[in-house]
Amino acid sequence: MPETGIRWSTKPARTGGVTANKASVAAKAWVEYDVRSVITANGTYTFNLVPETSDGITMNSREAASNTPQLVLEVDQ
Repeated sequence: MPETGIRWSTKPARTGGVTANKASVAAKAWVEYDVRSVITANGTYTFNLVPETSDGITMNSREAASNTPQLVLEVDQ
């Protein structure tokens, strides 16, 4: 399903285990996840970010007026 077609009511079911777990995240901080162990071939991948702390973390969607999420890919040489 293309990213533009995903809504809360149409979200894919979670599959697989935890890829990474971040402890407390500081306000307005960048968070990085190393997903190299998960990306094993060309294709479409979906990641589910689930806050598990009570530090009040919020995450925005691409429709947000500011602080939209970014996907930055680093290529290993």
